[in-house]
Amino acid sequence: MQPGGSLGRAPLRLAGFALLLLVAEASAAYRGLNECPDLRPRSPARRLSSELRDCQQAVAEAGALFVEETLAAQSACLDRALAGAIARPERACLGLRKLASGETVLPRDAATAERIREAFRRSEEQLVSACSDADLAALPDCGDDQASTLACLWANHWEHTQHVLERTHGEVGVVADAAARSCQTALAGATAELVLAEQRARAGTR
Repeated sequence: MQPGGSLGRAPLRLAGFALLLLVAEASAAYRGLNECPDLRPRSPARRLSSELRDCQQAVAEAGALFVEETLAAQSACLDRALAGAIARPERACLGLRKLASGETVLPRDAATAERIREAFRRSEEQLVSACSDADLAALPDCGDDQASTLACLWANHWEHTQHVLERTHGEVGVVADAAARSCQTALAGATAELVLAEQRARAGTR
């Protein structure tokens, strides 16, 4: 068969067909772009008054304070457990949260529990000093008054801190090797700093 026969023209026909497919796909894509829904907000974002901005800032700072104090208290307890100074660290250091009632059961270690109570008290004081019930009802936070906002704030941050501690310490038991204990403590400390940096950034504090 001559080079100019049908066999020679087949690759050209295939190439032309492929080009037509590409053009069709490009056209469909372009039409799709023009058919995207209008994602612009229906109304401009609401500007908060200075009082509401102060309240919103206080909520963030109260959460950051609670996370920082709770992490520090429980991490110190777990570090003592690693050295064998505390038995049953899962209850002595971590406490628990009853899912049915939403009640937080504090750790059994007295010093740790007292530091967490102080974290509750200080975070409450910080929020209440800047936010009225009306302020909190006007904000898109997880509560509409002081009591419900604090309950929601504490519950969310408590779960977060327990999750972090479970990841940094795992199943805590006595570690006889001092170098290994030091490594574990350093790992937990670095993770805590990362979590706290995130919380401080959200709250706009240092």
